[in-house]
This record gives sequence, structure tokens and C-alpha cells, in this order.
Amino acid sequence: MQDQFVMNQVTALFSFLKHHVDLSTKTTLNDIGFSLETFFMDLFNKFDGENNWVNANVENLNQPAIDLINRKSKHALQVTVRADSTKIKKTIEMYEKHKVDVDKITIIGFLHHTNYKKNNSETVGIDYITRRIKGCSLVQKTEILDLIKNSIPVHVLSPLSDSDCFDVIQRMLDRSALRDDRYCEGSYEDMIRGLKEAKDLITSGVTSKVGISTKPISGYTEPLQSELSDIEYKISDIIRICNRSKRDNFVILSMNEKIEIDRLKDEIINQMNLISSSLGKKKY
Repeated sequence: MQDQFVMNQVTALFSFLKHHVDLSTKTTLNDIGFSLETFFMDLFNKFDGENNWVNANVENLNQPAIDLINRKSKHALQVTVRADSTKIKKTIEMYEKHKVDVDKITIIGFLHHTNYKKNNSETVGIDYITRRIKGCSLVQKTEILDLIKNSIPVHVLSPLSDSDCFDVIQRMLDRSALRDDRYCEGSYEDMIRGLKEAKDLITSGVTSKVGISTKPISGYTEPLQSELSDIEYKISDIIRICNRSKRDNFVILSMNEKIEIDRLKDEIINQMNLISSSLGKKKY
């Protein structure tokens, strides 16, 4: 449970950051409010358990096509917004032209990457990073989560207060997907879709709905962060019950499952009301 909780927070923070980068920049990572190069340097040092990764610019290496370099393993990284075919071609050309002293170069496309792997060069996306984190021990995951929290200035990128952000979540949850009991709920698919959108908004601060965003769960102060985590778990439980009971294109719930879903909904509503009261707001 703790392992999954940590990974959920890691995934949520990356989703939030990708959303922020997507809104803030089209071609460069220079103006997003903090250094992604430094973040990835620290992250890869966590992966390796050593401090061999350095910032090529800070070290005055003046290496073209390289942001980070590990001189021990002779591995170089470039972090870019979109690792498309044009970017890949330019990077490889610069790499070969200047005879960079590394055996391998990896291009990380933060928002998008075109699959490429040839000789000693490859492209990867953020999913590659999260897979590596999943393979770490719980202790390492926790250290990486702390690193992400300390590196990503959520309070700067999303400066809204807990109260303002909770308003967004409250409006998202104020819908039939949560309010209606099973006997009067309409479409199960609509309910699950609505609950998934609410779950995404709580964890990462963004949803598929255009114009609806807030800060990720890690950006809230305690005890609100814990309360929202508990609500997110209950929403996940409802979704799991429905998915488990799905047969072809139909959701066939037993009476006990319907009762359990309604119980979870009631608990979520009660928690939302308690949070609202603590923030001096109207009840949910």
C-alpha cells in the first residue's frame, strides 16, 4: 500500500509538471521556473546511487547536444520538450561532428518523443523514467519522491491556495457520478468516466476536460493532503468494483456491490463536508 501511495504521488507530480510545461513552453525548457537539467541530474544520481552525473554547462564542458554527462560510464543525456525526428537528427549531427567523448547518448523528450534507437543513440519519454522509479526499492522511491517535491516548486507553478484548489475539486465532484445512489444512477459508464476525471484532478491537478486544472495532491498542506488521498483511494475502490463486475459491455453488480459503492460514496461526501467545514466553506 505504501509503495503504491508513493508511486501515485510520483506519477501525479510528473503529470502536473508535464501539464505545466505544455502550457508554458513550445520549444524550450529554459523558462519554466526551475532547472529540469538539475532535477534529472539529481534523479539519475539517485538511480545509480552515486554522484557521477554532472551538468555539462556548469562543468564548463561546453559539449554541444549534451545537457548531462556521466564521465565514468561515458553516458550523456539531453533533455528537451519534444524529441521529434528533426531534433533527433540535429542532436546526432552535432554529436558526431564534435566527436563528443561518450559511448552512449539518450535524448529525453519531456512531452513527446519519436521512437529512435540506433548504434549508441536512443530517445525515451517520461514513461521510461517512471518505469525506472517503479523498479526501485521503497526506500529509493521515497527518496526520489522527496527529491521531486523539493525540486518542483509547486507553490510557484501553481500558486493558488488550498482553499481555491479544493473549490475546483469540489465542483468536479458535485455531480451525479458521486451524488446519486445506485438505484437512481443513470449510465455506469458515465459514472466511471466522471469518477476517473475526479481522481485525475485530485492526484495530478489536471483532467481531460479543457480548462479544468488545479495543483497536484502533493501541493496541498497536511492534513488536507491525507484527506484527499483517502478520497482518491475510495474513488479508486468504486472504479475497481465496477471494472471487476464488467461483462462484455455491461456492468453487472450484485446487491452487496451496490451497497458497497453507496457506502463509499457516502463516506466521500462526508469527508468532503468535513474539509469544507474546516476551510470555512459551504457543505458539499
